[in-house]
Amino acid sequence: MPLEVDRTRGKFHPKPRVGGSSCIFITEIPMPVSMNPFWLSIRQAPYKLRLHTVDFLERARFALRSDTATVKNRPRLALVGCGWFAQLAHLPALRRLENQGLLEIVALCSRSEDSLKRTARQLGRPRIRQSKEMEEIFSDREIDAVDLVLPIPTTPKAIGAGLHAGKHVISEKPCATNVDEGLRLLDFCQNLSIPRIWAVGENWRFKTSVSQLEKIVRGGDIGEPQLVQFRKLFFFPPETTQSWRGQPNYQGGHLLDVGVHFAALLRKVIGEVEEVRAVANQRQSHLPPADTLQALLNFDNGVEGSFILSLAAQELDKKQPDLSVVGSRGTVHAHFMAGYMQLFQRSGKKTYYFPNDPWNEGGVYESLKHFVKLLCSDGTFPTQNTPQEGLRDIALIEAMFISSHQGIAVRPRKILS
Repeated sequence: MPLEVDRTRGKFHPKPRVGGSSCIFITEIPMPVSMNPFWLSIRQAPYKLRLHTVDFLERARFALRSDTATVKNRPRLALVGCGWFAQLAHLPALRRLENQGLLEIVALCSRSEDSLKRTARQLGRPRIRQSKEMEEIFSDREIDAVDLVLPIPTTPKAIGAGLHAGKHVISEKPCATNVDEGLRLLDFCQNLSIPRIWAVGENWRFKTSVSQLEKIVRGGDIGEPQLVQFRKLFFFPPETTQSWRGQPNYQGGHLLDVGVHFAALLRKVIGEVEEVRAVANQRQSHLPPADTLQALLNFDNGVEGSFILSLAAQELDKKQPDLSVVGSRGTVHAHFMAGYMQLFQRSGKKTYYFPNDPWNEGGVYESLKHFVKLLCSDGTFPTQNTPQEGLRDIALIEAMFISSHQGIAVRPRKILS
């Protein structure tokens, strides 16, 4: 890429690369003024030699920093979105990773001044760089990656803008409002002129309780899985549905937001769903367009199941399991919110406890750590939080909505790897 020299300012400016998914610019750097012997020898050389030497060094520096999918050992990361979940789950996880020397938190971004100040105080660094504009964060060449914790309608555009600006991105789930929008984002990411990593932070894939359940079911502890039942009842009061959540302009509203967690759970533990028959209804006026979803599931591997998710009903029986899997030689009941799991076999009962896997924030640290390892890997690190996995979660919930609307059985759309 040819470089042009602005002799009036002593800075190097690359011509933009036209025709790719994005333009590439080298960070403006003053002409070297260091007095060490190496730079002295260059400064004392003829002008053309000086120019070509610095040109070569800048090309090499830029290639190492920008033309690869990986970054340095300690990525510089910005938290974009400082709402309640960012403060509850993401910031503590990022602080833990920073204390372990795995990343550096360099900036915060939020539309709310109060959220910015509160998050900075929670971080213990009130003078950390703060911005109300995502574009300002995305244009900073010293930031390697962004953690997007944003409202669902804002997330897809922010993902695209971050990738276009050359940032590695981890985005909260769901990564899109529907499958079509997600596929367009995926196509954009895969056709970037400079590869960038995009991960979807579905924390339920990384919860220790879910990993243990997967080990029990897929490891044969209950024999051949035959039946699965998911049942979770919440009650979302009106005060929890303010701002963008109260009037969702995307399919399913809260059911999509919450439901993708449990789609990820079922797919990880049991496998892919072949067909669904579902009914969705709205029982509470403050939870449009629907707050209750029931479905019958047929899995590719022959397992049959049921799915009940309601945000309008209060569960008073705390002993009801959230997920039950019945196999040919045993049964397992998972109580995720209560933090324990029970395995029933002919030989007796075994109980597993998960005190460090809370309902809301469990798995967030592990998901972010996985993302950081991806950034610093050589491409051989196995990826668990791909956009394709996130889209398959959306596809399953979307199939339930379509089934309810059309009154027919629906196959979830297939997302190719």
